[in-house]
Amino acid sequence: MAATSSALVVASLAACNFLIDTDSAQCSTDGDCSARFPDSARLVCRAGTCTADGVVDAGDAGPAVDAAPECVSNKECMDRELAKSGKPAICAKGPTPKCQPLELSGVCLSRVLPLDAEADLNDDNVVILGGFAPVKNNPLADPTIRSYGLALKEIHDYGGLPNGPNGKRRPVVMALCGSEVELAERGVDHLVKDLKVPALLARFSPIDMPKYVTNVAVPNGVFTVNPNDTPPSLKYQDVKRLAWHLLGTPEDLALTYAPLVKRMEKEARTRWSIAAGDPIKVALVTSTFPREKSIADTIKEGPIDPSPDAATPRNREAGAVSFNGKYTAENQADLNFAFEQFDSTELGGKPDYGGIVSRLAAFHPDIVIAATTAAELDSIVKPLEDLIDPDSGTGARHPLWALSVANAHSPNLLQYLFDKKVSRSTYTRFVGVQYAGSVDPAPRTAWLNRMLALYGADAGVDSTAYEATENPYDAVYWATFGLYAAGPGATLTGGAMAEGARKLFRGPRGFPGGQEVLRQRFAAMQLGDVTFIGALGERDIDPGTGTQFGYGAMYCYRQDGIATKVDYDQLRYNRQTRTLDGSTLCPFAVP
Repeated sequence: MAATSSALVVASLAACNFLIDTDSAQCSTDGDCSARFPDSARLVCRAGTCTADGVVDAGDAGPAVDAAPECVSNKECMDRELAKSGKPAICAKGPTPKCQPLELSGVCLSRVLPLDAEADLNDDNVVILGGFAPVKNNPLADPTIRSYGLALKEIHDYGGLPNGPNGKRRPVVMALCGSEVELAERGVDHLVKDLKVPALLARFSPIDMPKYVTNVAVPNGVFTVNPNDTPPSLKYQDVKRLAWHLLGTPEDLALTYAPLVKRMEKEARTRWSIAAGDPIKVALVTSTFPREKSIADTIKEGPIDPSPDAATPRNREAGAVSFNGKYTAENQADLNFAFEQFDSTELGGKPDYGGIVSRLAAFHPDIVIAATTAAELDSIVKPLEDLIDPDSGTGARHPLWALSVANAHSPNLLQYLFDKKVSRSTYTRFVGVQYAGSVDPAPRTAWLNRMLALYGADAGVDSTAYEATENPYDAVYWATFGLYAAGPGATLTGGAMAEGARKLFRGPRGFPGGQEVLRQRFAAMQLGDVTFIGALGERDIDPGTGTQFGYGAMYCYRQDGIATKVDYDQLRYNRQTRTLDGSTLCPFAVP
């Protein structure tokens, strides 16, 4: 579900600082180096870095000598640490090379992906990617980690990336750290400062991603592939081409609500026999979380107009929601639009859900647009539905619902809809908006089949959970194909990966997979630029900024007898016509 992934892979992390000491300025004098590295041979300060480069300041007594490294090869560290603790380690290069264990207790795992590739750490050509996913509860069964694992296993089975230093292949593995809020910052510190990885596949919140990119990725040259949506604050920021996002901005997503609400208005008028001259009522419920707030702002006022001579900061005609032939402000003046915004629970807010639900029930909405997180939605949908009594004689009725990208797989919502399965009129009232998937479903179908073939539904994992995790799979290939496309023997740096990734937007189209497919992809890249097609489909990324131009699509629900299912990509937003295109299984998506 190219876009479906966005619905579930969207991370929810409370704010971190991401202000780590990454040794970017170790010294200003030689004495600083002596104090900082007391166990090393004499080091000198050069451009803020302690080094043993043999350059001597005037008046020095003699030539500088090389610092005694703790290690010279990965194998040396692997042998030492495996004998000592049974866990892997690498020789992290730097002013004083040092054995660094992959594990950071309780934060980063000792095992690498793919699971059968630990021996690859002995190779000094190994490419270690940093990855983030939930690690607290049975991490190796987590669908995100398994999606990473499939891509890495495909590269491992191929023998690694061709054309490494001296023509050798480069093994590729991933060091995994926890994306949980209390773990993420320490994981970044370990991966960047200790292991010195060239690239991170980072699942951070819209609040934390800009902090990480600004304070860590850019100053330290770490190529970052974000499997999730583009934070609004990074859309126009100069990130030195080091931060790439596989989904669009929340504003891109929000444009889909305008044509969707028009269809919902027709359904409401038909379902409840509301005359054309009589108004319908719409409520918008949202929080202050940046993604949800951006969606709500666009729904009310339209997208941001970036042109310097714009008359207003936003352009309502370019995508604001309208109904009753009016925009929300005019409807609010007529008492036909209600807006509820509360402090996000993700930011420590404690919403008065009881008050919100009571006010919504008194408003009697025909349509409720919910731009909330899944947890916030759980505190609104069922309480409001329970409070409304269609038989009260007050004109109250259970509304149509337009949900958001974070809501599709809310367990409590799915259970509520399943409990109401006998009443088709319940689950057909719920639709939502997610990032649109690939126009061509073949690459995603092939990816999902390989996921099922490798993992099945073992360890208690419902195989349908894989349907929302193609983003991490693609992120692995953006980083590794980027390194290969940088050229034979390219230096293992984030900058090289970023420059190589810019060569994946034009030329012959191709997607990854098994060994023969990868052989064809690598052969094509040797001849020039290619167009990378992953499980998400072709990406519309600005190679200069890393910003993905996203599109929205509609999802809805159905009952298959044993559970409530989500049907994604039912109708897609058309930027040219500002309408919804395609066919749909959704019950009331009339034109």
